[in-house]
Order: sequence, then C-alpha cells, then structure tokens
Amino acid sequence: MNFGMEYGGDDSGGFQSTGGGYGMGDGGGGDGGGMGGSSQTQQRERLPVDEQTIVPVTIKMALSAQPSPTGDEYSVLPDGRKLSLIKFVAAVREFMDHSTNVVYKLEDGTGCTDIKQWLNEDSCSAVEEIRQQSLRDNIYVKVVAKIKQYNGQATILANSVLPISSGNELTHHMLSVVYEAESFKRADSIVAPVSSMQADAMTFGGSMQQMSGGGMGVGVVGDEGNSFDGRTFPPFMVQEVKGYIKQHEETRADGADLNELIPALSHYPRDQIKDLVSAMAVEGIIYSTTADHFYKFC
Repeated sequence: MNFGMEYGGDDSGGFQSTGGGYGMGDGGGGDGGGMGGSSQTQQRERLPVDEQTIVPVTIKMALSAQPSPTGDEYSVLPDGRKLSLIKFVAAVREFMDHSTNVVYKLEDGTGCTDIKQWLNEDSCSAVEEIRQQSLRDNIYVKVVAKIKQYNGQATILANSVLPISSGNELTHHMLSVVYEAESFKRADSIVAPVSSMQADAMTFGGSMQQMSGGGMGVGVVGDEGNSFDGRTFPPFMVQEVKGYIKQHEETRADGADLNELIPALSHYPRDQIKDLVSAMAVEGIIYSTTADHFYKFC
C-alpha cells in the first residue's frame, strides 16, 4: 500500500531516517541512549530562553531545515527562522512500538518522514493511556518535536505525539503555518510610528510650505488618506495610529490594544484617537478582534 511515499526525497531510506530504523529501539535503553553523538549535541550553544519558540511547520519545511551555520544546537529554516521546537499535524501511516521508543511514519500532504519518540518508563497510567490512542494507522496526530542532526542526517525527535480532537485542528495548524511565515517576512517592513517630535517638525515644515505658497490647503498638510467616515483627522495622527496598530498586530495575537495605544500617543487628545479608531473601523480599514478594544488591519 502506498502511504504517501510519492514525495520525492522524503522517503529515501524509509524508517532508516530516524537513525537506524526499527531495530535500534530496544538496544538504545533509557531516554537518551543509543542515539550516537548526544554528548556532542549537549555541548552546542542553545538559543536564549526569550528566543526559544514553537514554530508551526509542514513536514516539507521541517525536512528543509539546515543545521545552524555557527554549529549551535538549533536548526534554521530557509527563510531564516531559528527552530528550537517545531509543531505539525500529520497522518500516521505506520508505527513500531518498542519497549524504549516508538517510531512513526507520518505524512501531511507536503511530505513523508519518520520520527522517534523516546518513552519514559516512569509515566503514569493516564499518560500511557493517551499515548496508546496515537498508536493507530491512518489517524491524524499533533506533534511537538525537535530537529537533531546525527552524522549529517536530520532526525526528528518527538516530545509529544497526541491524536487531534477534530479536523479543525488540522485547518487551524495550516493557517498558523502560513500566518507565522508571512508575519516573519513582513516583520522587517513594518514602519515604526512617528514620534511626537518628528510630527511637530513635519507639521512645522508643512505650515511653512503653505505660507510660502506651496501648501495644499488651509490648516491641513494634505487631506488625502486622512478622512474617514466623513471626518478629517490630523494626517500625522493618522500615520502614528496606523503605525502603532501595524506594529502591534504582528506581535500580539489579539492585535493592538486601544487602552495601550491612547497613552502611547498621549500627545494627541484621547477622544480624538478614539474617534479616529472608530471611524477607521466603520470604513472597514481595521476590525476589532477578541474584544472591542483590540484591533487589526483588515
């Protein structure tokens, strides 16, 4: 039976990709033995705690990860993201349950690979019962794992393998993969909000231009792009509010918090900021997320 092995490059060697195939499980012993080179891995520098993340990936992405160019413990995706831990959702195509480890063959539509999970003999009966639920062919499981390099070969070592509760988890995971990748690509292009000093200087420069005959209108440095819901707002306030929302929607799942935005831009009237945010929401430029004071761009 073909278990998704048509993905070129992902099945070269079958279960041998986990570091020696099914036969290595019973001879390893413990939670760290039998995986040659572990002492060398422990000497590599780890990512700082505040940089350690769980990155949603596909199997194809995981297989494309390369060792750290500096020889540190983490791996690196082609787009430059450092991987301390990864998570993915995939279907179980085969498995081998040994006394000290379980080897799974998983496939998610982008690729097929083998992963190994070392067992803890001290696990309670509840943990063992949950683990047994994942030992079935053709079910979907969610995996949290770490990519290791042994003898120049990438190996996925699972920390957790659990069955998903519904198909929504698969959909949510794939959306998370896309969202995290696009957020990383756009991180360097986010424009920081204009400071109050910059705004004052730019406003002064615009006013001088108007007095010299080059202005675009009385009292406003150009109305284009700063009129919402039939109201016109100061252009630099619009720029700062948009910049703040843009910056914080990338770093917070809920988006920018209006209760934090107002004190951050305290050089503008509180009510005017609230009116601007409300007008932008009416125009469909931004929308509220989990609460009426959290906003993201549409």
